[in-house]
Amino acid sequence: MLKKACQNYGITLQYRPVATPHWGGHIERLMGTFAREIHNLPGTTFSSVAERKQYESEKNSSFTLDELEKWLLVFITKIYHQRKHSSLRISPLEKFKNGILGTSKELGRGISPRINDHRSTKLDFMPYFERSVQEYGIVIDHIYYYADILRQYIHSSDKNEINKYVFKRDPRDISVVYFLEPKSNTYYDIPYRNSSYPPLSIWEYRDLIREIKDSNEQVTEEKIFEAYRDLNYLEVKNKKRTIKIRNIKKDDSL
Repeated sequence: MLKKACQNYGITLQYRPVATPHWGGHIERLMGTFAREIHNLPGTTFSSVAERKQYESEKNSSFTLDELEKWLLVFITKIYHQRKHSSLRISPLEKFKNGILGTSKELGRGISPRINDHRSTKLDFMPYFERSVQEYGIVIDHIYYYADILRQYIHSSDKNEINKYVFKRDPRDISVVYFLEPKSNTYYDIPYRNSSYPPLSIWEYRDLIREIKDSNEQVTEEKIFEAYRDLNYLEVKNKKRTIKIRNIKKDDSL
């Protein structure tokens, strides 16, 4: 995925040599900075069990995954990029502008072409699958997807070989995949074949698969969403029970 996407966008992939960690110092430092900031948030799991000690991460957690993404975006764009860098002596944003526009001592590389289709650009860098189209649509990780756009590609073949097509998937929401229609080179939404099923992230999906396998049951689409309903019911029930117990304890302490 990364090789194909980078090739399409004129990005050169460079690999750092084996056993030469100093070549990755800049990114290691950046990740270290992000890690320190994240570990200051309520609900952090810290870097190790010893560091966490008696801290109850789950009890103190305050962000959903979506909220954490927004926090990280704000931190990068409004804090990290604006803050003076100790090695650069200027902010990363100012250094970036100098590289693009140039300075009194150096020529800039110029402004890159503007990306107009943000959706396609995002999907180009998403994980992809290659699937042939059947009467029922396609199957990815035991889950069935279908939309009318797929109808014309059912059992399509060239020289007696079944054609496979590219489908992209956003790990944060696998309730829909994106079909790269070869004639127009456009992405089309392909939802669950069963529209009554709830959205899942890939991480929720993997948890459900573990639950099913631990129960020694066969993994099927029905079992996946049956397990989701069971776990969701238990979660809601336990939350209500926890709130009730807390209220009782609070009343007893008054």
